[in-house]
Amino acid sequence: MKLDGIAAFKFLFDGQPKHFLAVIRAHFAYYGWLSSTLAKRKKMKEHPNFKFSMRNVYNGNMVFEHFLRKKNRYSDLSETSFLDQ
Repeated sequence: MKLDGIAAFKFLFDGQPKHFLAVIRAHFAYYGWLSSTLAKRKKMKEHPNFKFSMRNVYNGNMVFEHFLRKKNRYSDLSETSFLDQ
């Protein structure tokens, strides 16, 4: 969210108000859906067969990997960087 804010103001200062407004609209849409999403998660957790798992969650910085290390596919990422619990 912080990077979105930085990008939005960069668009504004670079004279691209349409891009600035697109980022702002996306933020409002996200916050509009947030309560619904949290309610769905709560309902899922109450299900008797629900089991929380962090398996296969990437434990690194995807932005760094993509832009600095030029890794464009998940298969390019190191398997040791994924959580396996």
